[in-house]
Amino acid sequence: MRKSIVLAADNAYLIPLETTIKSVLYHNRDVDFYILNSDIAPEWFKLLGRKMEVVNSTIRSVHIDKELFESYKTGPHINYASYFRFFATEVVESDRVLYLDSDIIVTGELATLLEIDFQGYSIGAVDDYYAYEGRKSGFNAGMLLNGCCKVERTFYCQ
Repeated sequence: MRKSIVLAADNAYLIPLETTIKSVLYHNRDVDFYILNSDIAPEWFKLLGRKMEVVNSTIRSVHIDKELFESYKTGPHINYASYFRFFATEVVESDRVLYLDSDIIVTGELATLLEIDFQGYSIGAVDDYYAYEGRKSGFNAGMLLNGCCKVERTFYCQ
């Protein structure tokens, strides 16, 4: 089974992005990576793509215009690329799409995760145990599993 993984980054975040990709490929084969970005050089994708061929994996650049996010709130730990995740289901035609933040280390195979029964839900997330801004609970937006049909994908992005 091929695995579709979406990551988002800008040129300033290439080292963490490469680390995440390497950790995924250390434990998994047959992965199609979609990198949402506004400024990563095409040469970087070509170089990484050649290296991924040995594990039957691919990488694609999905350009997103950062000017779309000029009015969005940013801060020391959140830049415009943080909002790219909302396009994860729009760029991949797959039954399951795993979005990962580009600073995550994957420590195992992902097939079991991608086969989880959604029990009627369109998205899967894990609890976030840190309370931010007075919230008592929430989910970790750094790992989202989308199992959406096209209608739900359109709704999700709006």
